[in-house]
Amino acid sequence: SEFLERNHIQGAIPGTWNVALRDGAGEVVAVIVSRRLSPSTAEISRYATSKGVVGGFSKALAALENVLPTEVSSLVTFADREISDGKLYHDNGFVVDAVIPPDYKYLVPSKCVREHKFNFRKPRFKSDPSLQYVDGMTERELADLNGLYRCYDSGKLRFVKAVARR
Repeated sequence: SEFLERNHIQGAIPGTWNVALRDGAGEVVAVIVSRRLSPSTAEISRYATSKGVVGGFSKALAALENVLPTEVSSLVTFADREISDGKLYHDNGFVVDAVIPPDYKYLVPSKCVREHKFNFRKPRFKSDPSLQYVDGMTERELADLNGLYRCYDSGKLRFVKAVARR
């Protein structure tokens, strides 16, 4: 968790299977985190390095594939189109199986942060005393009333790959 907080733009996330690569001095230099999505599918939810690690992703991927249970036959992962074209995944045998359109988060100016849109559904506006609520307004109207701004991303690419075991 500490490694991902320091080295991944989205921070740490819990995983079912975690693989770390160490350098010659024993220092962790790369981490890959995966979790089960279904009985036969696992998702790579994080990959991060603390410095340039030649072949790091392919080495971590191979180690991950060897620790996955035999019923897991495919891996899925996503590339955020704002920061990646997914070349790393293409180069390691993944193929694009979906283009996910842009989505939004809410910019909360008082905190200077973006928060997931699910944090601002109508029931929250109604129950949170720090937010204004007017009966009959839509989520978007309530967000506008409360000074929340929609901040759109550039979409994502979803990649899949059959698990290869050695």
